[in-house]
Amino acid sequence: MKDKAFDLIRGKPILETDAAQLLKVIEIGTVATNVFLRRLHNFAVDLNWLPWPILPKKRWPKILFGIKRSVTLNEHERIIARETNPERKAFYEMCSRSCAEAQSSLRTHHQAAAHRLRQ
Repeated sequence: MKDKAFDLIRGKPILETDAAQLLKVIEIGTVATNVFLRRLHNFAVDLNWLPWPILPKKRWPKILFGIKRSVTLNEHERIIARETNPERKAFYEMCSRSCAEAQSSLRTHHQAAAHRLRQ
């Protein structure tokens, strides 16, 4: 647990930790901090290291993941150009072709469905 957010509770026995401290760690940390602290807390409860949860399930903040995006064609080409491992390079190229084929299939399906709706 190298995450600096855990410094707030690092030296504290788990039985002496309260909900406000856990929430502060989550506030300071990242999504990974929230996920890991939640897992650690549930593990301690499951093993009866805690007689009851420090923070009830409904009080845990919702995990908000950031916006995800795909790799652009330019980024993909740069990754392929600098990859020296031939197996990994082939894997990246296969993934790129598979994604392109899936997108083409979806586009065709969407266009056919739109055509049927217009009729």
